[in-house]
Amino acid sequence: MAALDPRTRPGLVALLVALFWSSLTAAQSVELFEVISVNTVGCNTGNFAITVQRSNFDGGSYIVRTRVQVGTQLFTNELASISLNGASGWLVFDNFAYGIVPNRGAYPINPNGTMRLDFTLERPKGIILSSWTLIADGGDTGNILYNAGPILVDGFEVDGTSRWSATTS
Repeated sequence: MAALDPRTRPGLVALLVALFWSSLTAAQSVELFEVISVNTVGCNTGNFAITVQRSNFDGGSYIVRTRVQVGTQLFTNELASISLNGASGWLVFDNFAYGIVPNRGAYPINPNGTMRLDFTLERPKGIILSSWTLIADGGDTGNILYNAGPILVDGFEVDGTSRWSATTS
């Protein structure tokens, strides 16, 4: 194999640095839908409210699937369309726009059951860009037991740590 001409090495190094930097930038721009806090509690439809942070959106339309489960029953299987970055409120509703489920629960949600909220950010529907899970000790108390990823990128789990505090506001 022939050796590289020493005059071309600086250009090659610059190219490799540029490729490495672009791969880091691409990894940092994963679209995210994260829970920041629980704001209000309650077990009726529309009572349980959280604040979410939407990051790295490109202005196009995304789908957020919200699934709320207590025990074996699913109380929400919502499909919502969003497009803007920033913090916003998010409510838990009796909504099954994403699709029918065999284990549908009836509101009000059991106040004594651990409540799991799973969010997937999708584009198009069914293609998961990232995910987030919030687990609260109950709909009437809202104390956060878990608030983090796993974050899925191209279908693979990345880092499951939270940047947000695990407290009720």
